[in-house]
Amino acid sequence: MKKYDLFVSYSHSDRSLVEKFASELRKRHLRVWFDGWEMRPGDILRERISAGIADASFFLVVLSPESLASNWVKYELNAGMIDEIERGHVRVIPAIAGGATVADLPADLRAKYCLDLRAPLSRKSALDALADLVAPEDRLRKELMSKLRSAGDDSPATIALLREHALRHGDQTVQASALRGLAGVRSASATLVVAERLFDSWGMNALKVALKVLARKRDFGGLLVLVALVHHDLRLAHEKLDRICSVIADEDPSTVDGIRACQRSDAGRERLVRVDAVLRESTVPDVRHGACLALSFGFWSSLYDRPAPPSQADVVAAEAYANRVVPGLVALLRSQEGSPSPVAREFNMST
Repeated sequence: MKKYDLFVSYSHSDRSLVEKFASELRKRHLRVWFDGWEMRPGDILRERISAGIADASFFLVVLSPESLASNWVKYELNAGMIDEIERGHVRVIPAIAGGATVADLPADLRAKYCLDLRAPLSRKSALDALADLVAPEDRLRKELMSKLRSAGDDSPATIALLREHALRHGDQTVQASALRGLAGVRSASATLVVAERLFDSWGMNALKVALKVLARKRDFGGLLVLVALVHHDLRLAHEKLDRICSVIADEDPSTVDGIRACQRSDAGRERLVRVDAVLRESTVPDVRHGACLALSFGFWSSLYDRPAPPSQADVVAAEAYANRVVPGLVALLRSQEGSPSPVAREFNMST
């Protein structure tokens, strides 16, 4: 990726106009190479300018009667045009200013669509045209997703940033990036954010990423959360069971066999009862206690028989375990109790 979106070439006679225009471009998130911002005392002009042109995606040349007579502008323009020819795509963008007209431009620039900086209304149109061409929103979105995916540290600020984007509606790809960032955060607080995302039924792709993340966060309560939410949002029931099986395949093969048998069976209304019976007999504490949490808070569809509730002693033990492994999970489950996924009543687990 280029360091700058736009290199600006101009005559210093037009500095006031061009600097204001460049400032407006920056407000629209364009990365602008403007000599007043980039040059430092002692810099070698030719080297810094050549580097700036090479580091920019587009070259804006502001053409007034003064700049048309400027040797420096001619040098910069020649460098920009050579770069355009070598790249083979539109790169040099002419803009007229002051008393210049299109007829005053060199022949190779007259063939290009020319921006007009001579009046406030036309300058506004030029700003819009450049913003549309450069599309900084696309770059900013890509930069945001990269930042979210590679967040890494377990500071409260990082987790808060990832939570903000993991739970924000409107862009599943950004949500998925935040969830993948949470996968790399080594803390149960990050796991709790993923659990929170699963209570929102919007965005199937992001929900599936959340399940993958939980399966990767076994050491930070991901398996416990997977099992605790196994009956919530039955669109994802089979995928949750598959993820649980993948995590415990080596240490509890009998539970895996039991889950697979439930998935293959035609138990109809009793299917949740059978799944629950298998999970509650697991030798893996995360699975056993998670199943108790799933029952004690429960997210139920009228399509299925509800398994028998756990004993009070089992509930107390499961909550104590969850409070150690994923602090805040019990409170989250309690806050959502009685609010099943909107799709849970319509989904048939046998499909």
